[in-house]
Formats: sequence, C-alpha cells, structure tokens
Amino acid sequence: DGRMALVGLSLIFAMVHALDLWGPRRLRAHRVEPRSWGTVWFPLAVAGAALWAWDSPHRFASILAPMFFADPAGALVGQRWPLRPWNGKRLGGSLAVGLVSWGVLLGCGWEGLPALLGATLMVLVEGLFRRGLDNLGMPLGMGLLQMWISSASLARVLGAIVLVWGLVPAASLFRWLTPGGAWTAAILGLFLVLMGGWLLIMPMLAFFLTGSLLSRLGAGRPGRMPPEPRTVAQVLANGGPATLAGWIYAWRGDLVAYFVFLVLLAEAAADTWATELGALSPTPPRRLGWGPVVRPGESGGITLLGTVGAWLGALMMGSFALMVRRPGWILPISLFGLAGSWIDSLLGATLEIRRHCAVCGGIFDVPVHCGKPTRVVGGWSWLDNNGVNLSAGVLTGMAALWWMMNV
Repeated sequence: DGRMALVGLSLIFAMVHALDLWGPRRLRAHRVEPRSWGTVWFPLAVAGAALWAWDSPHRFASILAPMFFADPAGALVGQRWPLRPWNGKRLGGSLAVGLVSWGVLLGCGWEGLPALLGATLMVLVEGLFRRGLDNLGMPLGMGLLQMWISSASLARVLGAIVLVWGLVPAASLFRWLTPGGAWTAAILGLFLVLMGGWLLIMPMLAFFLTGSLLSRLGAGRPGRMPPEPRTVAQVLANGGPATLAGWIYAWRGDLVAYFVFLVLLAEAAADTWATELGALSPTPPRRLGWGPVVRPGESGGITLLGTVGAWLGALMMGSFALMVRRPGWILPISLFGLAGSWIDSLLGATLEIRRHCAVCGGIFDVPVHCGKPTRVVGGWSWLDNNGVNLSAGVLTGMAALWWMMNV
C-alpha cells in the first residue's frame, strides 16, 4: 500500500545518502565539511512517521510539517540576519524556526498554547543537535510530544512552557549549565512535566537546584577553582537514567518505577552532595575512605563530611516518597542512594581513567589541565567521570528494581 511504498522509498533514499557520505570526498554529492547526516536522518524520520501515523493525516502532518518548513526558514534567516551566536547556532535562525513551527502547528489545527509548546521543542532540538541530527530529533520530538500533549491538562502545558523558558535563561545566567546542557535539561524537563506533572518534576528540580547551589558554597575558598557549568554529557549521565525511569512510571503508572526514579535521583544527589560538601572538609580525603591521602575532588576520595553530605542528599530525595504516600520508602531510598555514591567512588578509584597533570601534580580524567596535555597513568581509557556516574546510576537502579520485585 501507500504506507509501505513511502517507507521503502525513504529507506532507499537514506541508504543511498549514507553510502554517499561514507565514500571518498571527491565522489560525494554534498561536499560539505564537517559531514552532515541530515539527508540520512530525515528520510528515516519520514519512514518512522509513516509506520506510526499513516492512518491519521493530522498526526502525520504535525510530525513532519514543522521540520519541513521551519528548518529551511531557520537556515535562510540565520544567514541573512544572524543576530548573535549562541551554542554554535544563529539566534535569528532559531527564532525563525520557532515562529514558523508555531504557524505550521496552528495551521495543522493545534491550539495556541500546545502549538507554542511544540514550537519551543523545535527550537530546543534545533539548537542542541549537530551535524544534521536535528532532522531526526525534530520529527521524533513532535511525535513524542503528540503522545502526551493530548492527555495533558492545560496547567501541565503551561507549566512546561514556563519551565523551559525559565530554566534555560536562569541556568545560563548563573552558569549552572552550558547552553547545550541547559537545552538538554529543558527537553528532559519538558516531557517530565507533560507526562508526570509535579510527581516527576519536583524531585528533579530539587536535585538540580540543590546541586547547583552547593557547587557555589566553596567557590571563594583559597585554592578552590570556580565551578564549571555542567555540560550535555554531565546532564545526561546524572539525570538520564532517572528521567527514563520517570517516563516509564508516567507510561505504566507503576509505583515500582517511581521508587526506582527516586533511588536514581538519590544516588545522583548523594554523589553531588558528597563531592561539594567533602570539598569543605577540614581533613583531606582518602582513597575509598581508608587508603592513601588524595587531593580534594580526585575520584575515589572519601571524607567523613562528604559521607554525611551523601546521606543528607539521598535522604532529601527519599522524602519525596511522601508525595505518593509511601513513608516507608524514605529509609530504603536513602540507603540505596548512599550505597550508589559508594559504588561511584569505587569505580572512580579503580576503573576510571586517571591522567596526571605535570603543572599542578593532580590526577584528573580530562586530556588537558592547567593549559597542558595530561598523561594517562591508569584506569580504562574510555571510562571518564561521566561514564562512572552513568554506570553507578544504572547499577544502583538495577539493584533497587531487584529489591522491589523480590522483597
């Protein structure tokens, strides 16, 4: 039928362009550097939309039309009136993407506020993704948005708009997040609000705000480097697993998923609080708490004050179990969070890549420090601090899920 014909043509188109991009530069039809895979991602998005929404012309058009009209409009306006750069994009182009998307969605029959929220999502995706990945992210985002916006109340839609346009400027103004990190957090938060409302967004905001404020506590202490804003990778490593658990809870309504959601946030909060409060400790950290003395902030270092901070951070997240009237969850959630922070320290002390800085003598996980390249002295070369945070969260979440299913 027509659906499978469109899917087949889209897949053929995507494969031809993928082979073209993989081939030698002199043979490529699009001799643009760096290589953009937009001509591969968009036909894949068309195939996905056809498989999912072919029977609903309104839904099919709402998935693809904003991308079809807004992306070229953004490119044209961005070249003609760039205004100012932000996150590697042109502000004029991003504004054009938002305005055109809003008009297209209104033309597809969307009401004012939902259309504004859809346009906001298009701006976020276009501003965040690189090398043509927005050609897949825009239709995918619109498809996911339609799944939840039809059942979301007007208050949730309005709350999602306020959250996005409040979080991004605030996070950038106070340097809590990089521009890319702010857009990533906004996208995650947008869907959390639409899908789960306050049950999901309040714990996530508490984790984000307390972690950002604690990172400023010791900023003025002698020898303490000013805190760096969190990047896309850090946002995903710390908040990605919890967001996934929150989506599962919103989809299935299963309290087990909500328990895991709070445990994952408790682990991330415990790790953050331990790091920030441990840096204020009057006694130096020791590797895994009993080994040799290490520099403050070095992976695997543990102090008594940091351990107390980890417990408090996990306990704060556990207290959100009261929102679903489960006071008996507070203690196990906090214990899982504390255990997760210890798993993080163990992985950081044993497996995380360790690089030595010849200038300050410290051990870090970054290839450049103090303006000079660092030298690998141990650990797995592919496992940095973000990988450790993600691994500790996944392991803690799996343990919490097993506990809820078997105890």
